[in-house]
Amino acid sequence: MKKENVIRGDATREESDRTSNEPLWTEAEVYTAITELAPLLPTLDRIIKDLEYFIEKEEIRADTLKTQLKMYEKEKEIVSKDYSEYLENPVNAYILIKRLTFDLDYLIQNVQNITKQNGTINLRHEDLKYPTLEDLVGSALALSRLQNTYELNVTKLAEERLTNASIGQLNMYKKEKEIVSKDYSEYLENPVNAYVLIKRLTFDLDYLIQNITKQDGTIKLRHENLKYPTLEDLVGSALALSRLQNTYELNVTKLAEERLTNASIGNSMTVNDCFKLGQILYQHKKFKHSLEWLIEALRKYKKENVTYGVSEILILNYISYALYYTDDAKTVFKSTKQTLDIDKEYAIKIEDSISALQNIEMLEELPSMEDTSAENEESSEEYQRYFRKEQFVYEALCRGEIDLPTETCNFKKMYDIEIISIPRLKCSYLTDTHPFLKLAPIKTEQLYIEPDVFVFYNVISDEEIEHLKILSKQRLKRSEVAGYSDFTNETIAKYRSSKTAWLYDYDSSVAARVSRRAADFTGFSTATAEPLQIVNYGLGGHFSPHFDFFLKDSEPELPKMKKYGNRIATTIFYMSDVTQGGATVFTELGLTVFPVKNAALYWLNLHPSGEGDITTRHAACPVLRGSKWISNKWFHLVGQETIRPCNLEYQIENVKRKTFMPRPKTSNEYHRQLIFDWFTNNGLEKCMYE
Repeated sequence: MKKENVIRGDATREESDRTSNEPLWTEAEVYTAITELAPLLPTLDRIIKDLEYFIEKEEIRADTLKTQLKMYEKEKEIVSKDYSEYLENPVNAYILIKRLTFDLDYLIQNVQNITKQNGTINLRHEDLKYPTLEDLVGSALALSRLQNTYELNVTKLAEERLTNASIGQLNMYKKEKEIVSKDYSEYLENPVNAYVLIKRLTFDLDYLIQNITKQDGTIKLRHENLKYPTLEDLVGSALALSRLQNTYELNVTKLAEERLTNASIGNSMTVNDCFKLGQILYQHKKFKHSLEWLIEALRKYKKENVTYGVSEILILNYISYALYYTDDAKTVFKSTKQTLDIDKEYAIKIEDSISALQNIEMLEELPSMEDTSAENEESSEEYQRYFRKEQFVYEALCRGEIDLPTETCNFKKMYDIEIISIPRLKCSYLTDTHPFLKLAPIKTEQLYIEPDVFVFYNVISDEEIEHLKILSKQRLKRSEVAGYSDFTNETIAKYRSSKTAWLYDYDSSVAARVSRRAADFTGFSTATAEPLQIVNYGLGGHFSPHFDFFLKDSEPELPKMKKYGNRIATTIFYMSDVTQGGATVFTELGLTVFPVKNAALYWLNLHPSGEGDITTRHAACPVLRGSKWISNKWFHLVGQETIRPCNLEYQIENVKRKTFMPRPKTSNEYHRQLIFDWFTNNGLEKCMYE
């Protein structure tokens, strides 16, 4: 009880830190959890209202300028009838002088914001003569001098500035709001929409602020009571799209035009959206995907009227740089040119740029190998080879390209692979782990044997799910490397994009009930179990391959594990359906499990000896569309001795048990061979323990 109070005390200190004077939105990390995106929609609405207010004021100013112009044009018309007669009329002379003094000052006052924006525009010049009240002689073409000599076209200046900047931006924001209004929840669950929304409220908003506040300092486009994403969110959403591209082999043009939907009308990304995405990926050394988005930006460039912040030469330069940092720039460019049908004119410019970059060392050297995971930080060459193979299998499992056969397949004849008989898997009603289950049995599906993997259906209600979501939303924070504070080094996991909250049994009767239910269908004691971990995955939310149990070399850093023992079993409650992606995959077993709302996935992490079972290595696939909510419940070894006793054979951690041979569903023979090689000898034991 004393230790629990310590944990609660840490949480209290966390909450008190948040009550500082700094606005909450300045620390927003919205890309790490889909639920964090919803508060951005009122911000989008407010920007539209601010822009409409600004444009309304600008239109009034423009109407005033047009009135002034008509007044000058009318005076010119009178002059043109008879130049001499006009000048000889003292009333006309008075009006002319007034036009070029008082009226001119009024005109300058109205366009002073324009002159601030564009330093090349000036309405008074030292080398020119201006009339005074004593000066009765002036040029009847004074207005022409203002317009032609000073290159001042009031109407054109006012109209074009509104059309190309403010009105264009307003239409862009209104278009986004229109897409949101069609289906609020579906919009937020689409990672392309999320990227565009975050970009509208970061980069695009900064562009607006920079241009509008120069024109009218009274317009405020940031408000303390609204939530704004940060540049980290923009980068995170861009990297999420890159991860989705890689995992699910997505077509960039289709992404840009349709945003993962079937409706392409009025829904496409702008040239600036594509360019900014390519630019961010380039800066993070994702050169392949950067190149695809930059080419898409180039395609769109000539089709769009609003291309603020982007020029043809800028796009071409980035394309050249991205190609330059690939392993073989000319080969990659040749295939890119054919695949993406680059215009001949652009191709010549790009090839010239590449040649220039190769001939002069004008850039600092960057590694050609792209970073794909924080796990690449491992220095072991054996681990690097293992990781590259595992990444391929992980992505194939996420795409559903690997399946477990229901009967023995003759792989030995073709690939000289030892055949292991596959026991028949069963579906049943669970009744024997708790007396209550005699009255309310649980529908159970067996997915794997040794290690044992099961799915229990309808074990958490919709009402319980909503309660847990509401309770956890105020506690969500960036996911850490492992476990709660007693089981982690408290560093944010770069290879995991999600937010988590911990719910103890004393926090809510619903949390306590769900924990007891997990104990009922697993048969384990909750005396040493961890609290419920609620997780909401973010844009392209994923968790790279990992173990739930702690490896032996981690034990000294985790003192509480010595008291409670290692994680013997994992239970994942699926709290939402996921439209596309988001599967749980076991990279050593070839098993893919897609989320089913109200169900729970369960498996054993340890051998009967209590040693870790390395074949339980698993991962969460990126969420392509939808919002993924789960709740994890981990049971620990201590207290389970009589429930799951050890057997006569002692299994050690660094020996991998024999597993069944999965069946590749791809027709690519090279990929099929890679999959067979992986599941026969992938080197997990060597890279982890040598």
